[in-house]
This record gives sequence, structure tokens and C-alpha cells, in this order.
Amino acid sequence: MNFSEKLAAILVDGKWGYLNESGHTVIEPQFDQAQMFREGLAAVRLGTKWGFIDREGRWVISPRLEGFTIGFKNGLARIEGPEQGYINKAGAYVWRDTN
Repeated sequence: MNFSEKLAAILVDGKWGYLNESGHTVIEPQFDQAQMFREGLAAVRLGTKWGFIDREGRWVISPRLEGFTIGFKNGLARIEGPEQGYINKAGAYVWRDTN
């Protein structure tokens, strides 16, 4: 199991959630896909849309992003898909690929 920021993604009955290093579920499995925590946020997918949650499972960026991301690095997350570019932690694009 890979822990990042003291949490690890777990798959239970087809849904992803997170547990802590003690093995306790801290964010109930409810996501269709889940990435590791980076800079306090984790990218998660509901249906076809991605968003970001904090370590308590609260939405920071609602699931509205179309495209794949692995998370934040140096305050930006790369979005790869129909709308490609980089977003900040408020969910605003700071650069978009217009091609």
C-alpha cells in the first residue's frame, strides 16, 4: 500500500476512498478513481469528471474537470484531456493549450 501525506487510497466494492496509517478509513469509498495526496489535495473522479478533495474528504475543486490529472506540484495541476492546461488550487486555469 502506498501512503502519501499519511493517507492511502483503497478500493472497496468498486469505489475508492482513503485510510490512514493506522488502517482506519478516514474518507469513505465513494469515488470512481482516486490519486495520491499531493500538497494537501487528492484528485478524484466521479463518473467522467475530476475534482480535488482535502484530507477530510471535502471538495476543494468540485468534480467538473474533463481530463486526467495526477495532482498538484508547485501549486499547479496539469489537466490532460479535452481542456488541457494547468489549474491552480482554486480550480482556475492559469494556462490553457488552445490547440
